[in-house]
Amino acid sequence: MSFKLDDYEDVASRIKRFRDKYDSGRIVVDVISHDAKEGIILVEASIYRYGEDTLPAATDIALGIRDTFNENMRKFYAEDTATSAIGRAI
Repeated sequence: MSFKLDDYEDVASRIKRFRDKYDSGRIVVDVISHDAKEGIILVEASIYRYGEDTLPAATDIALGIRDTFNENMRKFYAEDTATSAIGRAI
C-alpha cells in the first residue's frame, strides 16, 4: 500500500473532528523523557472520549530528534513531537 497525500488529514483537522464528536473529551500529553542538550524527546498522548473517563480510549507516542528537523523548525521540535503524538493517538 502506498501513501497518498490526498488522503492525508492534518492533525488540526483530526483534533477538530475529535472535538466535534466528543465535546467533553480530553487530550492529555505527557513528556516521557526529554534530553534538551541532545535534542531528543519522547511524548505520549492519551485520548479520553468523555470527561468522566478514567482510562484513555487511545494512546500513542512520538519521538522527536531535533537534528532531523529542518533548520527553521528545530526550535519547535518538542511542540511538533507533541502534535505528532496527538495525531497518532486520534
